[in-house]
Amino acid sequence: MTFEEEFEKARENEYFRAKFIRMVDIKPYSKYVKSVKYNPVQFYDSYGSREKFPSGITTMPPWRLNFLMSGGKSKIEVYPQAFFFKNVDDFLSTLIDHEILGHAKRYFEGNSLRGKEELFVTTQHLALLERRNCSEEYVNAVRENLKILQNRFG
Repeated sequence: MTFEEEFEKARENEYFRAKFIRMVDIKPYSKYVKSVKYNPVQFYDSYGSREKFPSGITTMPPWRLNFLMSGGKSKIEVYPQAFFFKNVDDFLSTLIDHEILGHAKRYFEGNSLRGKEELFVTTQHLALLERRNCSEEYVNAVRENLKILQNRFG
């Protein structure tokens, strides 16, 4: 089975999702990430924001960040909504380009940008989209989300 077929199987079969997430190669990002786990119980709400799409994936900062210390690894949780994405590149872009290379990397560096973090991370995320074969719907949603964040944070 191809990786794309494995993603389709995970979209259709909630019991396969945890296994699929373990199949995603995060070794290149192990410097920033302690774990990536599926949370089938919690339904992620994008913290009451007005963003156009909740990612269905969230990054929990390391405790060290509370003391403005760098070097901590983040934990990432993937929720059922992450499997609403129509193709595997939309999923991977959210997990890797946004959550890992955006949030987890910044947390590792000891910089959370308090308040404007999502604006910075989404701007960077948009620049990374060309590396993947994301759906037009997904790219447009990221662009729209960035506009909302720019209006909010200027």
